Amino acid sequence: MQSYSGTYTILVVDDEELNFSYIELVLRKFGYRVLYAADGSKAIDSYKENPDIDLVLMDLMMPGFDGMQTTQLLLQINPDLPVIAITAYASNESFEKAINSGCVEVLGKPFDKTLLISRIHHYLFQQ
Repeated sequence: MQSYSGTYTILVVDDEELNFSYIELVLRKFGYRVLYAADGSKAIDSYKENPDIDLVLMDLMMPGFDGMQTTQLLLQINPDLPVIAITAYASNESFEKAINSGCVEVLGKPFDKTLLISRIHHYLFQQ
C-alpha cells in the first residue's frame, strides 16, 4: 500500500497505552500523523485543539465517557468525522451500539493491520 506522507491526522482513543503503541507503529509506517487520547474526555479536548483530525480510531470500553458517548460528542462538533470503533468486545450487540452511536465501522481486536489500513484508506479517500 502507498504511504500518504503525513497528510492526514488520525486520533487514536484507547485507555490501554500498549494498544495505542501498536496502532501508532502501524499508522506511522504509512506516513500518518498520530495523536493519542487515553479517554473520552481527552479525546474531546484533543479534537478541539486539533480540528484538522481526519479520522478517529475509537476503543469502545473506557473509563469515564465510553467510546460510544465520545463518538456522539465528537460528531456534535463535526458530523462528517469518520470514527472507526475498535473493540475486544466483538458481540453483535456492541457492534450495533457502536454503529448507532455514529461509528462508520467496527473492527474487532485483535485486528489485521492490512484490514485496518484498508478501512482507513476507504474512509479518507472515498471522496
